[in-house]
Amino acid sequence: MSNLNKWSRDICCENAKQFGEKIKKIRKDKGLTRRELAKQLSISIELLERIERGWVDPRFEAYAPALKKRIDKFLYDGREVLMTL
Repeated sequence: MSNLNKWSRDICCENAKQFGEKIKKIRKDKGLTRRELAKQLSISIELLERIERGWVDPRFEAYAPALKKRIDKFLYDGREVLMTL
């Protein structure tokens, strides 16, 4: 892996982690459970958990409205997928 690719991946991972931490804090401050927020966002609880832990790059979320498809269906097609960074 080139240094540029490693740097880009590290920045992406750090942004995803910070984004997830913010989402989790806001959710808790509003007294929402993961189930409640996931339902409001039309995503699975599992995907919300991955986002809160920083395992999913939040930029993927931009595709869902444009494709009129739930993002967990778009990314995982209903199959179990191992997430690697």
